[in-house]
Amino acid sequence: MRIRLPFFSRLSNAATSAKDRVTGAKKTHRLRNWLIGIASVLGVIVLVATSGILWLTKTDAGRAKFARLFEKVIGTQIRGSMTVGRVVNVEWDNVHATEVVFRAADGQEVIHADDLQMDLQWFQMLRAHFIVPYAKIRGGRVFVRNDRQGKLALDTAFRGKTAGGQQEEGESPIDFQNLDIAGVDLLVRMEGVPDVTMHNIRTNMHMWVPNPGAPARFDMTRLRANIDIQTPIPFTIRTSGGQIQYDGGSSRRANVDLRGEVSGAEARLTTRVVVRRDEPHIKTTLHLQNVGGWLANAPLILQASVANIATDAFEFSVEMD
Repeated sequence: MRIRLPFFSRLSNAATSAKDRVTGAKKTHRLRNWLIGIASVLGVIVLVATSGILWLTKTDAGRAKFARLFEKVIGTQIRGSMTVGRVVNVEWDNVHATEVVFRAADGQEVIHADDLQMDLQWFQMLRAHFIVPYAKIRGGRVFVRNDRQGKLALDTAFRGKTAGGQQEEGESPIDFQNLDIAGVDLLVRMEGVPDVTMHNIRTNMHMWVPNPGAPARFDMTRLRANIDIQTPIPFTIRTSGGQIQYDGGSSRRANVDLRGEVSGAEARLTTRVVVRRDEPHIKTTLHLQNVGGWLANAPLILQASVANIATDAFEFSVEMD
């Protein structure tokens, strides 16, 4: 016959529960210490790797190797390529380089930065992510043109490579978050379109590849420049502000909205670039206000001028108040 003593049974259960809690606390403590240890080791590895890179860049040979490392990281993310002429200096949070060139897949230049200084996130770079919170470009050229296959070279240069490796869905492999640009010229050189040159651009630009395999996007704000349009009767627009947006993933690639003046008249230039069957189609409108002098006949003069070179790829119109 068994005799149950409820008091002693509850006491035994309480002791067992207390023992389990102590054991669980010890396991949690060990797991926390283990995670802290792993994080510390990873931190040391990153620190050692970064310190090694910085030490390496104190010599000409080291800076040359660092330049090749830059090129390799970018080359794994875009279908075009980047070359670095010279790494001037490398600090904990900043890199200074000159003659930095981005090329389309056919090898032709699309962006040439004379002088580039940029802040880097080293941990992201070690993961093959090129994340730049801030960069400053002084001097250079940007080319808007077709490649040898007739496609927009900006598409073939900055379109991301197929997802794979370390990348995760939704991560941006390349992100220039704030490009402070001054003294750069933008040259439009496309068949069937008047040559357009934007001189001495001053703007802030965000350039990024949203995720692996995606095309690049550009957003230029607070843009100022002098724009020469080489029609048979050439004219110049002096812009005081505006914006250019470019989305390589959309059939409507670019939207341009610039404000300024032409020979004393207020001017607004709008351009839409739409890609049809891989071929760009450009529609541009020049709106003039407070027109006087020779500009009174501007709609007829400019449209007749442009009509001599217009094709199905280009539409131009002038509006006047």
